[in-house]
Amino acid sequence: MKQKRPRINIFKFFDEISEIVGWLQIVSSATVLSFLLGCVLFVCLQGAAGLVLGIAVLLLGMFLGVTFATRKYKTTGTIDLLSRVDATPELDKIDEKKIQEKEQKTNEN
Repeated sequence: MKQKRPRINIFKFFDEISEIVGWLQIVSSATVLSFLLGCVLFVCLQGAAGLVLGIAVLLLGMFLGVTFATRKYKTTGTIDLLSRVDATPELDKIDEKKIQEKEQKTNEN
């Protein structure tokens, strides 16, 4: 009897890849923000205290980024979070108003 090979669902594979990329985006954004804040602290508090506080803020930002990204990955998914952030219906309405205003001006002329 011939043994069947297990089927690999290619769509699930790509879903996982996109979730991992989303996870990396969330972690990197928190890390970059904490890095910038750490740099500001380092410049303002020059010396050992500024260096220690800058590194502490960076590590805290990385930890919070990893924690938040992992929580989103396990619950709703990172892509769901990122797609909600990218969706801006308020700005879409502004664009529609501008298009309508241009059409009215061209119709008047």
